[in-house]
This record gives sequence, C-alpha cells and structure tokens, in this order.
Amino acid sequence: MEIKEYLRWLRKQAPSAANSYYIWLYRFDRETNKNLSEIRAADLHSYLRKLSAGNKRYSEKTLNNCRAILRSFFKYCERRYKSNVNHRTLAIEKCPATFKPLTKEDYSSIIAQYKRRNLVEMRDELVLRLLWESGIRVEELCSLGVADIDIKMHCAYIMGSASHKRRWVVWSKETNALLRSYLYESSLDKSHYLIPRMSGSCVAHGSKLYARAIQRIVRNVAVLALGKHKGQTIVPQSFRIRIHQEMIKSGLNSSFIKEFLGYKGDHRVPEDINLPKFVEAAYTVL
Repeated sequence: MEIKEYLRWLRKQAPSAANSYYIWLYRFDRETNKNLSEIRAADLHSYLRKLSAGNKRYSEKTLNNCRAILRSFFKYCERRYKSNVNHRTLAIEKCPATFKPLTKEDYSSIIAQYKRRNLVEMRDELVLRLLWESGIRVEELCSLGVADIDIKMHCAYIMGSASHKRRWVVWSKETNALLRSYLYESSLDKSHYLIPRMSGSCVAHGSKLYARAIQRIVRNVAVLALGKHKGQTIVPQSFRIRIHQEMIKSGLNSSFIKEFLGYKGDHRVPEDINLPKFVEAAYTVL
C-alpha cells in the first residue's frame, strides 16, 4: 500500500525514474515480505548482502542506486507515516564513493566543450559553472527560481535541501555574464525555474530539470571531454567536494564551511579542507 502511494507521488515528481523505483521497491517487498512497521535495519542489510553476493552479484554503482531508492522511499514514509516508520530503517550505509573531486584542468576541458551555439548549451554550461563555483547541491539547483537570484550581486538566497535553512550561494563575474545572456535569450521571468526543460530554442516555461537530467548532463560532457574511463567517475558531487577541499586549503574555519555548504545539523567537517578566493571576495560584498 505504501509503495503504491509513493510511486503515485513519484510519477508526478520524476516520471522518468518511476520504472526503476518500481522494480527495486517491489523486489525488496517480495524479499522481506513484511509490513512497513515491521521492517528493521537488519532486514535492509540482509537484502543488500544478497544483492552483493553470489554469481549474479550487482556492481557497487547498482547497489548504491538501490540504496538511494530505498532511502528515498523510507524518508517519504517517515514524513507520510510518522507513527509507523522505525527510524533505524533509514540507517542505510553507502558503499565507498567511486567518484573523485574534479581538478581545475579537467573542469577547463569540460567547459571548453561548450560553444554556446544554442540555448541548451548555454543552460548546460551554466549548470556546470554553478556546480563548480557555488557548492550548490543538485536538488537545490533544480529548485532554484529566477526570483531567488540577485543578478547585480551575482548571488542567490536558497533553501538548503539538507539543512532546510536559507543560505547564500555566489558565483564569478564570468558566470554572471553568462547568466545575464541566458536570462535574456530564454525570456524567463521571476515566476519560472532557472533551469527548465528545453528542446533546441524552445523553452518549457514553468518546468524544471530533475536531478537525473543534471547527472546525465555532467556525465555525458565529462565522457566527451575526458574519455569514457575517466569521465564516468565524474558526478555532480565531484564539483561540491572540490569546493569543500579548496575551503580547507584557504584556512577558513569549519563553522563558516558548514554554513556556506549548508550541512545538516552538527555534520563534522574534516580539518584538512577550504574556499576559492573569488567566493571569499564575493562574501565580503554580501
């Protein structure tokens, strides 16, 4: 019953992801054969061990995808059925990350692929520049509206998807110039999302890209610029981790880093991490 409701909700939010979620969730339901209130962390770990064992074991990438689907489902259930969800079911650990921080050289190679020949290329380049410079999360970028942007101060005041608190994100003058051209060419107004769906020069006003679409943009251009072997390890998180490391190197304190990147609660920031100079300079203007 809960899975049906969740999938019905998901089809409205992310139609393209619904089929994959359907397969994994109903497989999990068959394996455990328990009601939602009876599921415990041990059931989840037992299920994941089965997937990673035997002759037909799944890759780490597939297992992490399965974990993400289960985590999303249980978080939905936590909000929807607060009295029935055991919080321990949310303790699903990830496999070790298979991605690495993006280097400046690799980023330059990726950005060089864009010639701004059409509106889609301008949008995709803007996506990568914002991920690289601001430390914004994919979900936050998807939900970023034109009304949230202060074009004169090259910054935006966003709602953190993890901390659920508002914070500033900033970007460089070069990205701000691209943003001005993009807004002019796309005719987006303050009621629209900044990153909508597009086809050629046609903009679906009022729509927005979802996280999967941004992940595909990042992967496809990274493979094109860096080759298949290296490009497939580049994900949106590679950009955010890079910002994190630059902040530590710059000597910024951990409380500032937590606030800037919008970490949830008392998330511990490693002591060996810091922020690009243009971000630090932009913060003094705010």
